Amino acid sequence: MDFGKIKRIVGEIAHEEWSNFIFNHDYLEQAQDRKGINPFTHEEIIFPGQSMAYYCEMGQRVGNICLQEGILLTTGVPESVCIEIAKSFNAVLSEDDRN
Repeated sequence: MDFGKIKRIVGEIAHEEWSNFIFNHDYLEQAQDRKGINPFTHEEIIFPGQSMAYYCEMGQRVGNICLQEGILLTTGVPESVCIEIAKSFNAVLSEDDRN
């Protein structure tokens, strides 16, 4: 699954829950804040990393998961890992069409 969506059955996934989950799983690496350019204003800004984690295999970043509005959006994360994460949050996994 290229893109996935993990949505809690009832309610939203809280930032603190997601942060704790990242901290307790070796295959996830907390993303750091990064500098970038705002595509609309062309000004340099800091993109916060607090709601994003990298999925790692053998020490290499191969995917990422981002918490947006109480929903986890996955990119390049194996379906089996997404299912494990969904179960941990009493959530469901669905394919996310980002075309």
